[in-house]
Amino acid sequence: MKRVVLAYQDHLVMTDNLGSALTQLFGDGTPQPTTPGQSTPVPSPKAQTPTGQNAPNMTSITDQMNQIRTLLDNLETQLKGSIK
Repeated sequence: MKRVVLAYQDHLVMTDNLGSALTQLFGDGTPQPTTPGQSTPVPSPKAQTPTGQNAPNMTSITDQMNQIRTLLDNLETQLKGSIK
């Protein structure tokens, strides 16, 4: 049985796949991982983005996602090293 465990700040989740774990940590609308070779959907240029106080700080969200990717890459490297 394979499970995905993710932690962010004081939150910990365990699910059957990475997409579900990211959604549980960050909520609906979280970008989902893609299979290598698949392209990521590009938003329509006509899409309106929220403005004002309720608008998400895209730089902050992007930075957080990049940190998660780095952590996952490091974890994968460590796991591969421990399997040998």
